Amino acid sequence: PGNSSAKGVDDDGGSDNHAITVVEKALEIFTLVSGIIKSSTRTGGQELQNHLLMGSWVLITGLQTQLSASSFLPADKGKEEKGKSPSKMREGSSRINLMKVQQGFGVLSVALASRALTMMSALLDDLQVECASSDIYDVQGDPDMESEPAGLDILGHYSAQQRAA
Repeated sequence: PGNSSAKGVDDDGGSDNHAITVVEKALEIFTLVSGIIKSSTRTGGQELQNHLLMGSWVLITGLQTQLSASSFLPADKGKEEKGKSPSKMREGSSRINLMKVQQGFGVLSVALASRALTMMSALLDDLQVECASSDIYDVQGDPDMESEPAGLDILGHYSAQQRAA
């Protein structure tokens, strides 16, 4: 019995190490592809910006999923509280537990969030250059008109404003 619990802890540590390795390799591949796109004579800056958009979208969506999965407490079914109505007990099941959020948000999550912010910063820099180099009326026609967000298409023709939306 003592060995099985120790082995379970080792398996958790091993799976965490495997997850970190997978994420590190994925980021290396992403960086390699970004470098290839950047140095290619056949692709333009638009493909690189679309690539950064897709990368930041994947990271941010994954981080949101991780936070939402680790932040909600399931209702304790074996624990009945006297004096509380069933509706009050159900409300407690959807409360956010800050300790759980902090536990689920480890060093790897911070590194991924930092990488996502770096990618978004590059997209916002591109937006700043686009806005400075052209009149907003030339880009949109009407400054009050909202533009559609860019799709996740590497070959799509989108403005920097659409990518930032």
